[in-house]
Amino acid sequence: MKKGLIVAFWALAAALIFLLVALPISLQTHLVAGMVVVASMIVLKFFRAQGLWRLIALALGTAIVLRYVLWRTTSTLPPISELANYIPAFLLYLAEMYSVLMLFLSLFVVSSPLRSRKPPEIDPENVPTVDVFAPATTRAPTCWPPPCRPPRAWTIRPTR
Repeated sequence: MKKGLIVAFWALAAALIFLLVALPISLQTHLVAGMVVVASMIVLKFFRAQGLWRLIALALGTAIVLRYVLWRTTSTLPPISELANYIPAFLLYLAEMYSVLMLFLSLFVVSSPLRSRKPPEIDPENVPTVDVFAPATTRAPTCWPPPCRPPRAWTIRPTR
C-alpha cells in the first residue's frame, strides 16, 4: 500500500511538472521566467544551499531544460519531406537529446554528493620515489639553467 502511494505521488508530481512545462507562454514571458530561475539558482549557489534548497535549485534548472526540450522537439525540426534539411537537423537534435540525457544522469550525483574521504595514512618509508628528467642535455650548457631550475626548487627529503 505504501509503495503504491509513493508511485502515485511521483506520477502525480511528474504529470504536474509536465503540465507546467507545457503551458503555452509568450517568448517574453519565457525570457523573464528563465531569468528569474537563473537568478534564483545563482542566489542559492551564493548561499551554498544544501539539502532541500539544492534540490529546489536543481528542479528549477531541470524545468528550464524541459521547456527547452519541448520547444526544440515541437517547434524547430523541419518537415521530414525536406530530407536535405531534416537529416542534419535531426542529427543535431539527437546530439542535444544525448546531452540532456547525460544532464539527467548527472543530477543523481549532483543532488546528494558524497563527502570526500580522508586518504589513508601512508608510512613515509613506503612512499615511492620519483626520478626527475630535465631535458637539457642536448642543448648548449648556457641554456641549462632555465629547464633545471624547477627541479632544483623542489623540497626533497635528504633521506630519499
